[in-house]
Amino acid sequence: MYLVPKAPANKEEREYSIRSSVYMAIRDICVKNLCPFCFREDLNGMVGITTDAISSAIRNLVKSGYILQLGGGTYGFHPHDPDEVAYRKYIFRNGHTEGVYGYDSAAYNEGITDEKPEVGYIFTNLVSHDDAFRVTINDKIFKVRAPLFPVNDSNKDIHTALNLLMYAAEHSEKPGEVRHWIDEMLLTTQKLNTFVGSYLINAAKEFSIVWRLQCRLTFTQRL
Repeated sequence: MYLVPKAPANKEEREYSIRSSVYMAIRDICVKNLCPFCFREDLNGMVGITTDAISSAIRNLVKSGYILQLGGGTYGFHPHDPDEVAYRKYIFRNGHTEGVYGYDSAAYNEGITDEKPEVGYIFTNLVSHDDAFRVTINDKIFKVRAPLFPVNDSNKDIHTALNLLMYAAEHSEKPGEVRHWIDEMLLTTQKLNTFVGSYLINAAKEFSIVWRLQCRLTFTQRL
């Protein structure tokens, strides 16, 4: 919790005091969360400062060069790779697992393919959109949407497995590598069946194709 000093004598001093408090809050949040970024939501609830005053202070700090804007609602002190910003913003937020990569992005980040996608795809608990929307971070585009069921530490590998299976449906040479990944993660049909219903109801048509691939190729001789 960050406190604003007693009311300064004039408007200019007060604005300076608010900017100083917001700057210190951003710095302390980065240190506390062991993260090089601070997110706009982290600053909500600062005692004695309205949300409009916080937003105004942030704009002034960015304009003056004291902090950098690293994508929408994301701030830090040094430039960073857009993939790192996206990871910290949507997937592993302030020490908590909140999302997973989807489709081609999942395949790239799990080593199924060496081809890095031009557009990143992310499922995250931190948005409510059921359809993917575009986010630009340092000139890189990401498609972000809510997951088909909430992501947490216990089921993140299951989310990733289902995304890899959908990727394999469009890449006929990849089911074997996806099967190997699933084996390494010790994911059995029983574990996947706990969640696969959500994907069968909500996922795109290609998932039905990949589910058949899964039954034929991925889980042969499994539990």
